[in-house]
Amino acid sequence: MDIALSSVFFIKNCNDNDKMNEFENQYNENKYLCFLLNNDQYAIPISEICEVNRIANLFQTQSFHQYVIGMINFHGKTTPVIHLKKVLKLDTVSNESLKMWFAYKSDDRIACFAFDHLYSIFHAPVESIDDVSEIMSMPDKRFIHAYVRINHRLIPVLNLNQIINQINVNLPKNP
Repeated sequence: MDIALSSVFFIKNCNDNDKMNEFENQYNENKYLCFLLNNDQYAIPISEICEVNRIANLFQTQSFHQYVIGMINFHGKTTPVIHLKKVLKLDTVSNESLKMWFAYKSDDRIACFAFDHLYSIFHAPVESIDDVSEIMSMPDKRFIHAYVRINHRLIPVLNLNQIINQINVNLPKNP
């Protein structure tokens, strides 16, 4: 169930310091963006995403971080694009499968994360969201916040703030 995007998909304004209004909060509550990394599905809450776009015009910088595939000009700010497959220690034969990125605003910082394909946007009832500790006994679950049960599948929900804090990439401040 791939979603076709013409070029860009705006969810909210990353430069807006105000909280989403009550309508936006209710509309986005329990909605998730589902995307693919190596044909595996992952999800993130829609409320944490500002924009989804195709990868284009990445430029390289002198100071490379092991998880950064390049930089983009994101609304006037030079912003790193983080390679989610490397962070999650997934197979990263090449960067060619990375076709899209989404922008995530964490407090006063903005980061962009690269992924393969946008799969779907779905609403998950509260009862379909499970705590990681109840499902997963793996020792390395630090980047998985929860799991969502959709149509007999368990989709991991990533904790992007934890990823940002763990990998220690220099991110631009959001005024």
